[in-house]
Amino acid sequence: MPVFIIAACALVGIVGILVVSSIVRGQAEREAAEKAAAAQAETSVDQQELSRAKQMVADLTLEEKVAQLFIVRPEALTNVEAATEAGTTTREAISKNPVCGLLYDEKNFVDAKQVSGLIKSTQNYVKDASGLPALMCIQEEGGSQAPLATSFIEPNGVSNAARIGASNEEEEAREAARHVGEYVSKYGFNLNMAPVADIVSSADSDLSERSFGDTPEKVATMVAAQVDGYERAGILCAVKHFPGIGEAEPDPHNERRYSHRSAEEMKKRELIPFKAAIDAHVPIVIVSNMSCLGVGNGEGDVPSWMSKAVVTDMLRGDMNFEGVVMTDMLDAKSVEEACDPSEQAVRALKAGTDIMVCPMDYERAYRGVLDAVENGELKESDIDEAVTRIVMLKQSLKE
Repeated sequence: MPVFIIAACALVGIVGILVVSSIVRGQAEREAAEKAAAAQAETSVDQQELSRAKQMVADLTLEEKVAQLFIVRPEALTNVEAATEAGTTTREAISKNPVCGLLYDEKNFVDAKQVSGLIKSTQNYVKDASGLPALMCIQEEGGSQAPLATSFIEPNGVSNAARIGASNEEEEAREAARHVGEYVSKYGFNLNMAPVADIVSSADSDLSERSFGDTPEKVATMVAAQVDGYERAGILCAVKHFPGIGEAEPDPHNERRYSHRSAEEMKKRELIPFKAAIDAHVPIVIVSNMSCLGVGNGEGDVPSWMSKAVVTDMLRGDMNFEGVVMTDMLDAKSVEEACDPSEQAVRALKAGTDIMVCPMDYERAYRGVLDAVENGELKESDIDEAVTRIVMLKQSLKE
């Protein structure tokens, strides 16, 4: 073959390679530009939401802001034995105390129509009182931990976490959360305090049916799938019980759980499912009543939500969680002995916690925060920071 033909073929080949390279490079540049534009647009939306939330917080009185720090049982406001309807008493109680949200369980449920009416009316009262929607909460985990299903209000409940975990089917976990999310939403609830991210290796544990399994990898996979399932159902969820109580040591005298593991040790096991939930964009983390004796420096025997080392350093700092942090149930015996109700919310706020759930004595807890601001123990700006996160969370609720 003549040399000039060979050269021509080589030139054509080179030109072809350059053309293809140019096309590929151009496509990559376009994709990069599109990603950058999308990220910039998302940042712009986030900034707009933050500005809107800050303005809403600025328009609240100090008393209204402090009320936003609490989720309570309806009986804590109305002083009735079991709240099953929302009438004048409920409206007046909420007008006086426009709290962040309310938590309901079996004693509040009679039938499907009654539940829907109770939740809808209460939500309307809260919106009228504060201009903000309430977090209408339930703990519908599945199995026996499902107040709507076990009260026969909702006949189509789901299996407990242990059975779902045993299936090793990620899609089953996702579908269970989506299903639960859809039926609790039907009754007006907008926050399900689930899933459980605790690792449980003993069948004797009181959490054995509520945990997805005994390995970090399995629990992490199932928890992330459930977070996605709840998001698909259009409902908020809250992963619990940070930093992991499944293998903690229980104390029968005060009903508290204790962990002696260091933060570094927890990173290799207990924290893995919570990291998976955070990576899946879980909006809320519930911090446990467990004492982490091996974490922190000199905080002593305190519940985890009262520990700055756990909430601010570990959860917000090391794990980069920017969402809302809630306490576990404060009306538990283990909490009663750890801290006076008037100090609970103050110490929780100092640790970096945003919402106090079911304090033993709401009035004393609420007044404790106001007194702490008045005497300079807390700054109003500390409360503003927490309430801004809460308002941003509420802005994400679907009407």
